[in-house]
Amino acid sequence: TESGDVAGGDVEDKLSWIIPKQLAVLKAGIVADADRMAAVYASVFQSLPPGSVTGETFRALLDVAFQKYRWTLTDDYLVATLGIPYAGLLGGIKNAEGETLTFPDGFVEEKLHQIENLAIPDCLLIVAGFVERTQPVIGVLNEVGPKAWCRVRLEKNFAAIGSGAPAALISLYRREHTGPDVPLMRAIYNVYEAKLSGEISPGVGDATSISVLFSNGDCWDLNDAGHKFMLERYRYFGPIAFNRKRPEADKAIFQIRPGSVRGL
Repeated sequence: TESGDVAGGDVEDKLSWIIPKQLAVLKAGIVADADRMAAVYASVFQSLPPGSVTGETFRALLDVAFQKYRWTLTDDYLVATLGIPYAGLLGGIKNAEGETLTFPDGFVEEKLHQIENLAIPDCLLIVAGFVERTQPVIGVLNEVGPKAWCRVRLEKNFAAIGSGAPAALISLYRREHTGPDVPLMRAIYNVYEAKLSGEISPGVGDATSISVLFSNGDCWDLNDAGHKFMLERYRYFGPIAFNRKRPEADKAIFQIRPGSVRGL
């Protein structure tokens, strides 16, 4: 996780689930805000009937979940300042005698204006996984900027968020990381190299975890042997300091030995 924009700490894994073994979420920004946003998305997607999340509905459902997230922020703001939710602001509240008391129109209008300008917490999510069992999807959520009015952006090959994203994206573009055209072992290395490249940002910690999600719901994690394997390749293929020499090329061959796939 990242603490502000000055330090990365190995204190929490930023990966969790929207739908277990189907849609994963990666978080960036203020931890508490990102966790709350991810929880809203999880509640929306996990409440849907089976088969509702398809390639055609995925984008629309992300928009629906973001709307619910905005409602959650609105209720939190009103409860913190007035002690009532949004429905109470518009419809009034009941007193001890059961009478409904409404707020003056001018007061309601003022609060609605404040809600309209309520800042959205500075956190981002990547939702990635499979819909309809076989179709991979990637969505970037809550992105701000002049071209990010919809707050939902779909990608096809890869995405990165957080302070280390610019360096990571450059690395993935340089490796031509184009979806299914990249074999699994090379894909793992590309992501591993991109993460280490992102460590140029002081907000990115040096702990690294790699998870591989398959369309059948299996999820594998890169173990210590796998990290050692990738680090050896990084020392050969990745950027090196000016005064260092690369190791021998025969140590950098990508291969999967029979029976060792689960031991990545």
